[in-house]
Amino acid sequence: MAQQLVFEDMVTQVKGRMSCNRDEALRAVEAVYGAMSACVCSGQDLKVKGLGTFKIGTRKGCIKSVLGQKMEIPERPAVRFKPAREVKESLQRLLDGLPLEHHREPVE
Repeated sequence: MAQQLVFEDMVTQVKGRMSCNRDEALRAVEAVYGAMSACVCSGQDLKVKGLGTFKIGTRKGCIKSVLGQKMEIPERPAVRFKPAREVKESLQRLLDGLPLEHHREPVE
């Protein structure tokens, strides 16, 4: 099962890479997450170099049968993620049982 990196883990990683205190790392992570969220929520596609692209699209509506009753699911907006080539390659190495090669060095 894949490991999960939660918000606090990200703050800890940023703190270590930037050699700053926890409050500064927290503000940096919140600022980046906030900017990304605002971009996607405004309907814009978001491209993050070395990670991938978040594309805004529409999920088609459909009719589902639930407990013998038909239920209409309306068309709705959806966010799709397309990983960058580096991410795809790293994941393939992981699936092949090979060591991961980090494609980015921490910023000093």
